[in-house]
Amino acid sequence: MAARLAGDGPFNAGRHEQAVAAFRRAGALGDRGAELRTFLAHALNSAGRPDEAVAEFSSLRGAFPGSPGARKGLAPIVDPELLRRTERALRAALKADPRDAGARKSLVETLRLRAQTTLEAGLPGAAAKLALAALALGPRTAAERANAREVLRSCALAHQFAGRLVPAERLF
Repeated sequence: MAARLAGDGPFNAGRHEQAVAAFRRAGALGDRGAELRTFLAHALNSAGRPDEAVAEFSSLRGAFPGSPGARKGLAPIVDPELLRRTERALRAALKADPRDAGARKSLVETLRLRAQTTLEAGLPGAAAKLALAALALGPRTAAERANAREVLRSCALAHQFAGRLVPAERLF
């Protein structure tokens, strides 16, 4: 556990290669749990090594099929421009039919993914705005609300580490 924690600081500070090395050391010391491997895969992706991240997430899914990190981990490894285009299309669908529950749910998830990838790119303020936009759409299920709040909490932590906690994130 302590070895894994050594990678958290560098990851949150945007030093992703250093985080990868720390997470790999933790694995070499015997920590091969789902949580460590999820952190490692996210660090690999953030370090610009998506192929290795995909391989780690795929291996994680095989070893820990019930792990939330294993189930959701591959989703953020997408093209940010594709997410922006998806958001625009879903907003247009909702404008045409505000009662379209499928478009609303997909937009909430797309905004959450954009927030997560924006946070991983080292932009916690922009990520917080995207997560707040997802929450403003009124996610219908507890799981959707929890996912958006999880990203907001991560944004708040990133701001705290950088000494820039914004008022919207003081909710936590």
